[in-house]
Amino acid sequence: MITGIVLLQLMQFFMNVGSVSGTFGTMKKIAQIMDTDSEPDGGEPVPEVCADIEFDNVSFAYAGGSDVIKNLSVKIPMGKVTAVIGGNGAGKSTLFKLLLRLYEPKSGEIRFGGDGIGKYSLTDWRDRFAVVSQRNPLIGGTVRENIAYGLDREVSDEELAETARRANCYDCITAKPGGFNEDVGLGGSNFSGGQGQCISIARAMLRNADYLLLDEATSNLDVVSEAEVTGAMDELMRDKTTIMIAHNYAATRNADYIIVMKDGAVEAAGTPDELLKTNEYYKMFVKTL
Repeated sequence: MITGIVLLQLMQFFMNVGSVSGTFGTMKKIAQIMDTDSEPDGGEPVPEVCADIEFDNVSFAYAGGSDVIKNLSVKIPMGKVTAVIGGNGAGKSTLFKLLLRLYEPKSGEIRFGGDGIGKYSLTDWRDRFAVVSQRNPLIGGTVRENIAYGLDREVSDEELAETARRANCYDCITAKPGGFNEDVGLGGSNFSGGQGQCISIARAMLRNADYLLLDEATSNLDVVSEAEVTGAMDELMRDKTTIMIAHNYAATRNADYIIVMKDGAVEAAGTPDELLKTNEYYKMFVKTL
């Protein structure tokens, strides 16, 4: 069974990526996953190590459609920041869906440390990831409940405060009359977009997942809020394997590795310096700063 926090993150993420029809299909899939009988959760525990993730000749098509991922082979290096770029319909969001095992490849295999990820428990696999997207609406309840949501342990006041400081939201929280016991309001309406994003990042920090999936977490923010969220993101990504969907060059400033997708396949992959010399799409992408 998919855990509550990962379900919340998946719903938030896929409301923001992909086409309307693709998102509807994915949301239907997530609803099916909520039924404990719809996804048998056998399999082995995921090894408590970090490793490269490799797509080996993977193809995928949604029901009744043509392939949206086509013989894709690429490696996501452990401990690095990998940015996935490409135009609309390139397959970026589908790549994330396959990685989280919302769908299985039609052919080929996704491997973790050399082993196919299908051998692992779904819950265990998804618990290795945290997701931060353009909009991370806060759940109803207090700030404390939002930050600690989905954890199966108690969070001390000290840990909560320290996490909020790292996520650049301590000051805005403690400025409220209720502090960490302040109600966030419907959809986080008692906080600005940037403040709510930082609170969501604090939640991801407490999860301490080994792998981060990011989709333009700083989009649609004013300059001040963007700077605060960017600082929180930098702290979140520290010592993590990060895979981000990026729509402009500024979002890739810390990327170690770039994957350029086109029509469901990898057009190019390499370091920013390598692609700046060899790939025309990336050369144009750099100008979107």
